[in-house]
Amino acid sequence: MKSSYLKITKIALAAVLLSAAALGGLLQTESLRYGQKLKSLLHSQIVYAQSNKLAQLLNEAGNNLGRFSMSGNPTFAEKFNKANKALPRAMDELGNLGPFEDSEAEAVSQLKQNVSDSMQLLAQARAMISEPQMSNSTMLKGRSIFRSMQIDSEKIQVNLINLLPEGGVDTLLTKLRDSEAEEKHLRQLTVIWLVVTLLLTASLSALSFLPTYKSSQ
Repeated sequence: MKSSYLKITKIALAAVLLSAAALGGLLQTESLRYGQKLKSLLHSQIVYAQSNKLAQLLNEAGNNLGRFSMSGNPTFAEKFNKANKALPRAMDELGNLGPFEDSEAEAVSQLKQNVSDSMQLLAQARAMISEPQMSNSTMLKGRSIFRSMQIDSEKIQVNLINLLPEGGVDTLLTKLRDSEAEEKHLRQLTVIWLVVTLLLTASLSALSFLPTYKSSQ
C-alpha cells in the first residue's frame, strides 16, 4: 500500500513538474515575442525621429543660406554652417540604426540619397553666393538650383511619410500602451506560475515523505 502510494505521489509530482516546465516554456516564448514586438515598435519610432531630424537640419541649412543671400547678415551664414556641418553626422547616425525592414530600408536609402543631393546643391548655392558679382548665367543657375532643391524637398517629405509608423504617431502610442499592458499581464502570469509550481512541488514532496514518517512512529 505504501509503495503504491509513493508511486502515485511520484507520478503526480512528475506530472506537475512537466506541466510547470511546459507552462514555463510557453511564458518564455510569449516573453520573447513581446520583446521582439516592442523592439520593432521602438525601432520604427527611432528611425522616424532620426529621419525627421535629418530633414529639419537640411531645411534649417537651406533657410539660413537663403536669408544670408538676401541680407548678407553673417549670423545667418553661421547658422547655415552649423546646420550644414551637422548633416553628415546625422546621416551616419541614421545609417547606424540599421538593419532596416524591406520597405523601411528602401525609404531610408531614398531619404539619404535625396538629402545627399540637396547637400550638393547647397554647396553650389553657397559658392554662387560667394561670387563678387551675379551675372545673368549665375542667376539662371541659382534658379535651377532652387527648383532642384524644391523637388528634393518634396521627395524628402514623401520619404518621411513612408517612414512614419503605420497609423501615425497616435497609433504607435496606442500600440506601446497595449504592449505595456501585455507586459504587465505576462509578469503577473509568471509570478502566479512560480508560486503555484513551488506550492504544488512542496506539497507533493511532503506527501511523498508522509508514509515514511508515519511508519517510523
